[in-house]
Amino acid sequence: MNLAPCNLHNGDMTQKTIGVNRTLVGVIALGCLVAAGVLLIFSQSIDTRARLWGAAFLRVGLLMGAFWIALPSRHREAAYANISWKTLLGLILAVLAVARYPRTVFPILVVVAIIGFFLRPRNPQRGPRAARNRPKQPTRRRPP
Repeated sequence: MNLAPCNLHNGDMTQKTIGVNRTLVGVIALGCLVAAGVLLIFSQSIDTRARLWGAAFLRVGLLMGAFWIALPSRHREAAYANISWKTLLGLILAVLAVARYPRTVFPILVVVAIIGFFLRPRNPQRGPRAARNRPKQPTRRRPP
């Protein structure tokens, strides 16, 4: 027996696309982190409920902050838009290695820092101001 009227069906809602408001995600993340800080700092007593809520707000705030960083803004694409499958595979393997062997955090960071040092762009694009302030090369005179 169907008790819901026929006009309450959500057929129209499945066709719509709802955009994510990046600012709202950031405000929610900040609010959760502030609430977590207040609950965890000012609940120095043995009140386990306050610590439970503080820990929950902290986790939700950190996750919402990560979503906020990953979302696209007006001037750039989403953080995950241009990631290659090799980079994604490397990140997954690094997370699994750290989860399985927590002592691998420091060696992984050292390897990533060394790779980042050698693979960074060597000749950054400079504007016309940098070219104007560059010292002039001395001209060689031809022997007579």
